[in-house]
Amino acid sequence: MSSDGYDDRYKATTKQRIIAGVLVTVLMLAVVAAVMRMFI
Repeated sequence: MSSDGYDDRYKATTKQRIIAGVLVTVLMLAVVAAVMRMFI
């Protein structure tokens, strides 16, 4: 097995993790904004 394929898979996993983190952050901001709109 070559290490190149493993590196590509690792990079893809890291990219997916970053995208997931961004999505979670955006969702949390949206929830906070909705709650603030309700209370304020």
